[in-house]
Amino acid sequence: MKGNGKRETPRPGANPRAAFPSPNSPARTPATRRWTREELHACRSQPLEPVAKRLGYRQHPADRAKWRRPGSILSINGSRFFDHHQGTGGAGAFDLVIHARNCSFAEAAAALIPALPDPSLRIPNPCKRQWPAVRQRLHQLRAIPNPVLNACRQHGILHADRRQNAVFLCTDTRRQTTGAEILATQPETNGTTRKSMARGSRKANGGFWIPADQYPVKTVILVESALDVLAAWILIRTQHPASAFVSTAGTTNQCPKWIEAWNPRSILCAFDADHPGDQAAKRLQQNSQPRTRRLKPQGARDWCEILKARSDRNSQPPHDRSPRGQQ
Repeated sequence: MKGNGKRETPRPGANPRAAFPSPNSPARTPATRRWTREELHACRSQPLEPVAKRLGYRQHPADRAKWRRPGSILSINGSRFFDHHQGTGGAGAFDLVIHARNCSFAEAAAALIPALPDPSLRIPNPCKRQWPAVRQRLHQLRAIPNPVLNACRQHGILHADRRQNAVFLCTDTRRQTTGAEILATQPETNGTTRKSMARGSRKANGGFWIPADQYPVKTVILVESALDVLAAWILIRTQHPASAFVSTAGTTNQCPKWIEAWNPRSILCAFDADHPGDQAAKRLQQNSQPRTRRLKPQGARDWCEILKARSDRNSQPPHDRSPRGQQ
């Protein structure tokens, strides 16, 4: 790394451990893991912007080349970066992790290599020019507010592909990508909307989720789709603080094992209010007692329908609102 050689211990609030595994994990220590040349090359050539996000940096709203976290402001130019607060910089993902975490090369490799995508995954690439159309369609279909959609995109967990599909990234608790939920925003000839999983996705290893407003996570709220994650978060997050909202991409009879990394005190099964949702919730409670409870959408089949109905009522002029909205 170029610069004056000084390293600063990461300050409170940076929280790079939220995205990267601990280098002291027994399965990842340099003494028990030998890195291949291909792995090291793949790590070294990673784009710096996603690495900065996982290290706790956020893009500057006025200058897209700058990334900020407490005690640090980076300028990123291709494969190079410079920290204006600390007066030092470097090149490549290894240098950036070493700089941000004040760690060794081996520890940086232990952090970066698990974050490499599974080569069997086939996640559609982002298409920037299709984002406005996809965002507008998601808002029309399910009344998800544009600021929420934009925030997901800025955090790298949602993008549009070239076919105008919405791609919701599935990750584990360390934000390592495990797959993607894909929602077509253009309806089929029969009026339905196609849903699928990206090829190579592993639902047992992760899901689309929105982080809790407080840590540690005390409650996990399970829903059936990525859009339901966003809708439920909008509707009930204030009643359930310190909760992570998680999509299981359909119903499941078993609690996903990957969420155990949070060690949640309780699990709320918020599947759809229909027969499959009720049956799955019942079996999930039987298999995960005593910490699992049912949280049923009230007044509609799922959380998106509740949000859409509320948005439709609020958009009506006061004299046109039906009394049914108050019953």
